[in-house]
Amino acid sequence: MKSLISYKQSYSFPNNLESFSKLLGKLHITNKRKFGKNHQGRICVWHRGGGHKKQYRNLNFANKHLNGRLISIEYDPYRSSFIGLFLDNKNQKLFFDLICEGQKIGDFYKFSSSIDDLVVGNKLCLRNIPLGTLISSLELKPGKGSQYLRSAGTFGKLQKKDTIKNLAFIKMPSKKIVSISLDSIATVGIISNLPHKNKNIAKAGRNR
Repeated sequence: MKSLISYKQSYSFPNNLESFSKLLGKLHITNKRKFGKNHQGRICVWHRGGGHKKQYRNLNFANKHLNGRLISIEYDPYRSSFIGLFLDNKNQKLFFDLICEGQKIGDFYKFSSSIDDLVVGNKLCLRNIPLGTLISSLELKPGKGSQYLRSAGTFGKLQKKDTIKNLAFIKMPSKKIVSISLDSIATVGIISNLPHKNKNIAKAGRNR
């Protein structure tokens, strides 16, 4: 919280700290755990007890906020990658979104149609992204929201464009080539937390 307050002079946060905490609280949803029990309270799936209390963070997968300034980089218990807290300068709303390797706190990231804005963290349509660019947070269908390439360290490579059929061919981490509409939105860069694949859980209790 201290890092957020330090940016209060450069970013237009609410004057009252309580109102700011209310805005931040709306981004967190208490996820009720069922512990493997059904609607009658009977255990129908075993070995699902225990664990740490976690709150779900609403992320900007629907691309409702296309412009924002990165305020802080945070940990998400439900994801392998890190997430970023952004401030939308137009409507003065806070939102969470996935971040890529190389994004810095305080920088402004936006949705653009110009090749000059081909910067890590910016969102562009596949039509405006050059061939060979590494992308992430990819839409399966235009307007449906980001569904592909969202876990830690993942990225796709734009291999080919077919303007007649309005398709872009992307090489996935599995080496499979996927064809997606050129109007779909993607983020430039590799999803953060690359060393996640080297993480050693060491014991079953930590995994639980």
